Parts: sequence; C-alpha cells; structure tokens
Amino acid sequence: LEFIANFYRRPMVVAGFEPLDILQSIWMLLKQIKEGRSEVENQYARIVPNGGNEPALHAVSRVYELREFFEWR
Repeated sequence: LEFIANFYRRPMVVAGFEPLDILQSIWMLLKQIKEGRSEVENQYARIVPNGGNEPALHAVSRVYELREFFEWR
C-alpha cells in the first residue's frame, strides 16, 4: 500500500468497521492532509498488526496464486 500513497500522494488509513473506528480513521486522514503527509497508517492495530494478520495471510496464500499478469473480465 505504501507505493500507492507515495506514487499518487494520497493519505491512506487501514480502518476497522465499528463506528468509532471509522470516525478515528477520518480524523487520521484529515490530520495527514493538514500536515501535508501521504502515508499509510494503521488505525486497526488492535486487531491487525503492521506486518499483517499472519493466520489470514497464510490462508490467502494457500488459496490464491500470485501472478504478474492475468486477464480481467
């Protein structure tokens, strides 16, 4: 995700799904805009650490195949 924030110069926040998570995420985005930053921040750190959710990443890697190119319909 960092390459998106850097290339397009857009702030990004990984957010939870609860109303307070969403409100805090909006605040974090607005703070980045005010400070002129374009970074990826993790609001959902209580569930997903910065390195990602290891069990979820493992499950995804068992199901999906990483490919350089694929046809999209």
